[in-house]
Amino acid sequence: MKKTKISKHFTFIAFLSFLAIFTFIIQISYGKLIDPVTRVEKSNTLKPIDPHLDQDTLRQIETRQEFLYQDLTEPVLIATPSSSSSPLL
Repeated sequence: MKKTKISKHFTFIAFLSFLAIFTFIIQISYGKLIDPVTRVEKSNTLKPIDPHLDQDTLRQIETRQEFLYQDLTEPVLIATPSSSSSPLL
């Protein structure tokens, strides 16, 4: 029986292919590990808090009209331009 020899070129190409695939898997794994950290650092919600109050916003809040529960429980009559002359409740 003849023993089959593996070519040196085939071994070299197989080793380089393995190394390339291994490096690719490591890069993807590292990217998935680091990606959440970079998203948190770039987030717009992480702004420094300004200790000074915005006076315009406070004035707008003070001038808002408050709706009370009693105002909302009263029925509102709605007139519709239909043939019936009775308003809907």
